[in-house]
Amino acid sequence: MITRFKQVHTSSMVAHLWANKSQPHARNASNSLFFEHSTIYSYGSHFPVAKHIEVGKKPVILFTTRCRSNTTAKHICYVRRALPPGRALPPGDTANVFYVDNVLAQCKIEHLENHAAYRATAAELVKEFAKATRRKIECFARLEACCLEANCYAQVFKLRVKCLDPLKLVGLTQAELDAKLKAAELKNEAREKLRVERDEARRAALEITNAGNVEQWIAGVIKTLPRSSELPVYLRTARGLVNSPFPRNGEDPNEFGAIMETSLGTTVPLEDARRALRVVLVCRERTRSWLRNGATLGATLQVGDFYVDLITETGDVVAGCHKIRWAEIERFAKSMRWL
Repeated sequence: MITRFKQVHTSSMVAHLWANKSQPHARNASNSLFFEHSTIYSYGSHFPVAKHIEVGKKPVILFTTRCRSNTTAKHICYVRRALPPGRALPPGDTANVFYVDNVLAQCKIEHLENHAAYRATAAELVKEFAKATRRKIECFARLEACCLEANCYAQVFKLRVKCLDPLKLVGLTQAELDAKLKAAELKNEAREKLRVERDEARRAALEITNAGNVEQWIAGVIKTLPRSSELPVYLRTARGLVNSPFPRNGEDPNEFGAIMETSLGTTVPLEDARRALRVVLVCRERTRSWLRNGATLGATLQVGDFYVDLITETGDVVAGCHKIRWAEIERFAKSMRWL
């Protein structure tokens, strides 16, 4: 039986389908963002944004550090947001994301060139650290992260290069570094306190300002919501191709009907969302969390083209870049009369 896939999606959905390896290819309506198997491109095969590869059965993502235009930058943002939060360093079972100059690197020479770019970045960060006054701690943290990523890159691709040591690069002992960072920390404490207060006030104001837009979006009056990591994920019903991997009553899995849409731009079949709700309710009832590939309540939970990564004991759901609060799940379920 030939499996049929919906080919044309929104740019956000294309990025999510690629990140989750949900289907072999897809594109947006203008064909400006598309992927073929492991690689996702912006405006043509001359500009790969990111690529899935496997190194010794370990999943790895190579993500570009290049950018050519504002629209390409927007595509890069879509793809970056579709990646699961956090990076597994040192290499683990979760995909390692390496930000490199050459996404299509294959031979040793090309991987060595990517590693050389890490060294160049580290050299620039050393200069920033020497000049920094208010951001000295942040500069050293960025240098540490760059060195860690470079060393992990060398480990994954078995490159014979020197390990990058941030202490040696800045020419300090651990004691000297601690003294410098402590002095910077004392100066920054007062600023940090004010920053946290401002951020909390801004986040609260943003939610209040966005409240009217959320109501209109849920009602279907507006198509999209402003996307911010500071805003919660919201849910609504829409109309589209169901595309469920679980045909019901012998129906066509690509039937046109009601779907659930998230404020981040992804869609899943309503029936799959309702099935996932049952697992969420069990987690809340038992006061136990559920983890993908864990030992309880089944190994995986697929909702449409995507897999749930975590359900907390309070009912919050994490799936890729989505973290959906229980309050929003409960509101949506009640609106559908599932509760």
